[in-house]
Amino acid sequence: MISIHQTGSDPRAGVLRTCLQWGGLDLPLSYAFGLGCGYGFNYRHPGDREVQATKLPAFHVVGNNLHFVEDFCANLGMGIIYDCASRLEDLRSGILNHLRQNKPVLVSVNYKLYFKVIRERFDDYILQDQYEPDMGEIKLLALSYRPETKEFVFLDGLQDQPVVLEEDLLKKLGKGEDDSAEYQWQSLELPRKFYELTLATRWAIAKTAWKMTASSLATQGLPALLRFITVLKEEGLAKTDLERLLFFSGYAQQEGFYRKSFGEFLYKAAEYLKEETLAEVAAKFMETADRWQLVMFDLTHGRLDKRVLADIYCSEVELSEALFGFGEKWGCL
Repeated sequence: MISIHQTGSDPRAGVLRTCLQWGGLDLPLSYAFGLGCGYGFNYRHPGDREVQATKLPAFHVVGNNLHFVEDFCANLGMGIIYDCASRLEDLRSGILNHLRQNKPVLVSVNYKLYFKVIRERFDDYILQDQYEPDMGEIKLLALSYRPETKEFVFLDGLQDQPVVLEEDLLKKLGKGEDDSAEYQWQSLELPRKFYELTLATRWAIAKTAWKMTASSLATQGLPALLRFITVLKEEGLAKTDLERLLFFSGYAQQEGFYRKSFGEFLYKAAEYLKEETLAEVAAKFMETADRWQLVMFDLTHGRLDKRVLADIYCSEVELSEALFGFGEKWGCL
């Protein structure tokens, strides 16, 4: 059923790639990232309604797709069934029911609390020296349940080995710091036949381009990137704010704000689709990833070259428009 579980820049890509193996489809990790429309930009400013009405950090910056799971499933013809419950017993029975039907089950847990737990349990954990996520959730892929010890076995997309969580611990992680919250999980409906990979690849690239260029949301895509760069140029960000940005957590620094991962996907997509010019776009994604790494390094050391920000914005516009052009060529936009 599952051969090798892989991890990468976005934990959701690793988990969903493994779900595809559940249905007999084995793809490279970078391809899974691309099929989830992984390239993106989302920015929340302290004055935004979302920040004022929720527990988002004062500055919230993310370089990937917030709706990764939904887009991934839609692009491949997979269904999603959402469930929630206030009692742990209902969560347990829901997970076991789907596993008996050989359906992948994703359980949502508090990312910050989960991060602390696994960092304490695994001395060689890859994120040992990196910033903790300040908010959000992480999705765990359920593998099995051990009734004799009341333990669940999961894969988390952060490490390649299974993680065993006791029921009492899952109870805490599932509700986070709000005891009145509900447990949430999703079962994935694997189709008899996934959408043809050519169609799925083209649609993923086109949808990614639309999210960056044509979305009307000021918090998403190129408009959000321009807002963020304007704030950095005019206001700057205090170090206390920088340390709270999801932008600086996990693999984001190493992967050039996820641009390297998407570039790797485009290289493979160019070969699969036999689109040589798409490989040229992939190379430019790699160059932009290097610029993002420079910006992140400078910001964490209290300096900022505004010329690099201008170069990044011009590059992101060029890349997004290039992807949009492919979407139009394929009849997806």
